[in-house]
Amino acid sequence: MNFDDFLNLEQAFQSGNLPPLLVLPGSIPVLVSAPHAVTHWRDGREKNADLYTGALALWLHAQTGCAVLAAGQSPDADGNHDPASISPYKQELARILQDDPVKVVLDLHGAKASQPFDVELGTGPGWEGKSPLVQKARLCFLAQGFNPEKIWSDRLFSAAKTETVTRFCIRDLKVPALQLEINRKYRDPDNPENLTMLLNALKDLVISCA
Repeated sequence: MNFDDFLNLEQAFQSGNLPPLLVLPGSIPVLVSAPHAVTHWRDGREKNADLYTGALALWLHAQTGCAVLAAGQSPDADGNHDPASISPYKQELARILQDDPVKVVLDLHGAKASQPFDVELGTGPGWEGKSPLVQKARLCFLAQGFNPEKIWSDRLFSAAKTETVTRFCIRDLKVPALQLEINRKYRDPDNPENLTMLLNALKDLVISCA
């Protein structure tokens, strides 16, 4: 792929020119979510964007036709933390899932390069269908050469605490969802080998969930 194009996708999120919530309809029943694509606020504290999660969502939309919901401007809120009653992000997500036949939500997040995992899969509260989805995701990452010892599930970031997007989808909207915490060293256009591995794994996962 042209990594300059990928950089341009990320620049769109950092420009401040996108709508507060970026919504792209899909042609397949999978939605990719990026609530931390821009700087956001949690409990009165400013938190940095999960860099390139927005670009990943846009790239996946272009490659697979998945639907996308992403934060497009820096909100004074946190779509992955605030209760639905005060969260425009979750309210929009609920509207989309009510109107469109989405089968799976994949919620993208970024972890620091210092974290001991490459990808962590968070399944939120217990639900019957989570094991096949986790196994499907794991196989997609393994097929692209990820270290099996560094594909974690429900250890540091389980998506079960507070009001995560994954928890909200499963508990309140009754839609299967998976949180993906992706190490910064794979969200790095300066490391094209790692980024290519990540892009291919995510693309395969989206297609396999459709």
